[in-house]
Amino acid sequence: MLFTICGRMIPFNSDVLRWARERVRLSPETAAHGAGVTPDQIQKWEAGSARPTIKQGRKLAHFYDVPFMELLSQTIKDRKTRTRLGLQDASRSRDSN
Repeated sequence: MLFTICGRMIPFNSDVLRWARERVRLSPETAAHGAGVTPDQIQKWEAGSARPTIKQGRKLAHFYDVPFMELLSQTIKDRKTRTRLGLQDASRSRDSN
């Protein structure tokens, strides 16, 4: 189920959800306990096959020690993590054009 605000879907980014959890070195099981869900639900969110509610997203943000809005970001700011996830560095793509 997708939740909306003013008719718009809440765009949680599955890559950012995974990055935030891994950044604080939490297992899916520990993250699930902190968010009050099952580890399977954490894995679905990180795979992009499901999305957290706003309330669950706020719990994750608090537990992961990141601003809530960071979970909605379309980019991961940590360059090492971006490289490991196979995401293109925006500054490099601008330089090559």
